[in-house]
Amino acid sequence: MSKKANPTMIGAFVLGALVVVIAAIAVLGSGALFKKTERYVLYFDGDLAGLDVGAPVEYRGVRVGTVSDVRLEYNTDTLTAQVPVYVEFNPERVSYVGVAGRGHRLGDEIEHGLRAQLQSQSLLTGKQKIMLMEKPGSPLVLVGADPTVPELPTIPTLTDSLTQRLQNVPFDEMISNVNAS
Repeated sequence: MSKKANPTMIGAFVLGALVVVIAAIAVLGSGALFKKTERYVLYFDGDLAGLDVGAPVEYRGVRVGTVSDVRLEYNTDTLTAQVPVYVEFNPERVSYVGVAGRGHRLGDEIEHGLRAQLQSQSLLTGKQKIMLMEKPGSPLVLVGADPTVPELPTIPTLTDSLTQRLQNVPFDEMISNVNAS
C-alpha cells in the first residue's frame, strides 16, 4: 500500500514553485540579465557624502547610467586614501546620429571634453548624483589607479571650486591695505 500524500508538503512545494516562477519573470522581464552596459571608474577629490550605489548618472537631465559601486582604497605605503566610484552606462540610452556618429562611443566624448561632476540630487535628503557635462578645454586629469576599467575624468563641484577660490583670496593683505588707507 502506498503512503497518503501530505497536503502540507504539496502546498509548500506549490508555493515554492510560484515564488521561483515570479522571481524568474521579474529578472528576465526587466532585461537586467541581458542588458549590455559600459563600466567606467571615476575619482572625485571632495567629499562623497550622499552618493550611494544606485544613484543616477545624468547627461543634460537624461539618466544614462547608475552608480554601481563606491569603494574606499587605502594605500598603506603612501598613507593616502582614494574613493573609486564605478558607474555603468546603458549604451541604449544614447544614440549617435550623423556620418561621424558611426562607431562613436562614450570614450570618444572624453577626448572632446566630457567630464563628470558630483551634484546635489535633493537638498532635502542630501543625496548626490553624477552629472556629465561638456567642458572643452578643461584639463584631462586621470588617476589611473584601476587599469582594468576605463576612467572618466572629473571636475570639482561648484562648492569645491568656490571654496578653493576663497582660500586663494589674500584677505590679510586686503585688511592691511584697508587699515593703511
